[in-house]
Amino acid sequence: MSLPVDILFCDLDGTLLDADYRISLQNRQAFEELGRRGVVRVLATGRSLYAVNRRLPADFPMDYVVCSSGAGILDWRNRRLLCHFDLSAELTRCIANLLISRQMSFMLHDVLPDNHYFLWHEGPDAPADLRLRSEYYGECASPFAGDVAGLGRSSQFLVLPRTLEEFESLARLLPPGTHVVRASSPFVPGNLWMEIFPAEAGKEKAAAWLARHL
Repeated sequence: MSLPVDILFCDLDGTLLDADYRISLQNRQAFEELGRRGVVRVLATGRSLYAVNRRLPADFPMDYVVCSSGAGILDWRNRRLLCHFDLSAELTRCIANLLISRQMSFMLHDVLPDNHYFLWHEGPDAPADLRLRSEYYGECASPFAGDVAGLGRSSQFLVLPRTLEEFESLARLLPPGTHVVRASSPFVPGNLWMEIFPAEAGKEKAAAWLARHL
């Protein structure tokens, strides 16, 4: 029996994965059945490819991954990166200068597929997330030396605003060509994160790109 669906997009945390970051047998069997019925199976997540690979077995029955909130699309079967969207070097330097001038704590991520590597900058009264995330990713995290002029292209900024008012104020100051995602901290419940991506990025935009590609 065929389904009136050609493609399925599924979130990872809290959807495919349970609270203990495990995939139930029922979920795996459902993805296997979708494949048998000819449905294209796509994981759409805010996680990087590195973080996806840490949580999903290599043989999980899936076709594509939309990672980093739409900053890149991976063919899961052959591990080929189909496309990725970056912040230009000019935009990266402009945003870094803005964040430093406003004494914000932030993390700046490399371009895909290496966007699990990041620089971190600590502002006054930095939320605990900065230290916890840097320690969690260990050798992938390096302190920012302050050389804004030496920055090149990047995949995203992860900013740690101290209040909602600070989040909203910063969002109004960001230059054109950017896309903001409001997120919650997985390290400190209740803490607010701001993710800054290129304007072309976004789960819905990546989904449309993949549908056209197929």
